[in-house]
Amino acid sequence: MTIRQALAAALQLFVLFAFFALGFFFVSLSFLHDVRTVLFGVLLDRPDLCALVGIGSFTAALLSAFGFYALNRGQYLLLQMGHHWLEIDREVLRQTVEPALRKEFADKLTISHIEIARKKEVEIGLFIAPMEEEEREQLLLRAEQHLETLLRERFGYRRPFKVQVLTSKL
Repeated sequence: MTIRQALAAALQLFVLFAFFALGFFFVSLSFLHDVRTVLFGVLLDRPDLCALVGIGSFTAALLSAFGFYALNRGQYLLLQMGHHWLEIDREVLRQTVEPALRKEFADKLTISHIEIARKKEVEIGLFIAPMEEEEREQLLLRAEQHLETLLRERFGYRRPFKVQVLTSKL
C-alpha cells in the first residue's frame, strides 16, 4: 500500500467514524431526557453556539471534500519531449505496461499498482508468483530490463523507477 492509499483510507475511516458518532449521539439523545433538557437549555440561552457548530460542520465538510479530491485526483507523468512537455496519465501508463508484462511473463508477474510521485517518479508494484530465490532474482532482473526498455521506447522515460515486489498466489 502506498502512502497516498494509506492517507485516503485514513481519511475515509475518519469520515465514517464521524458519521457513526453523530448517529450514535442523536439516537442516544432520544433516551436521555435530562441531557436533552440541558442541551436545549444551552441552545436556547446561547444561539451563537448553533452558528459555531454549523460553521465547524461546514469546515469539516470542506476539508473532507478537499482531502478526498487531493487524494483521488489524477496522477500524470511529466516528460520533456524536445522543447515540449508531455503529460501522461497513470492509467495510460498502466494500459501500456500491463499487457506487455502479461505477454512476456504470463503466470509469473502481474501489476499491483502504478504510482507517479511529483510528476516525474514512477513506482510499479508487482505481484510475483512463489518460486525459488535464485529464479525470483533472475525473473526480476529480466522484468526490470523489460520495463526499462518499454518505458524508454514508448514514452521516452529514461529516469530510474521503483519496483515494489509483493508475493502472491497467482
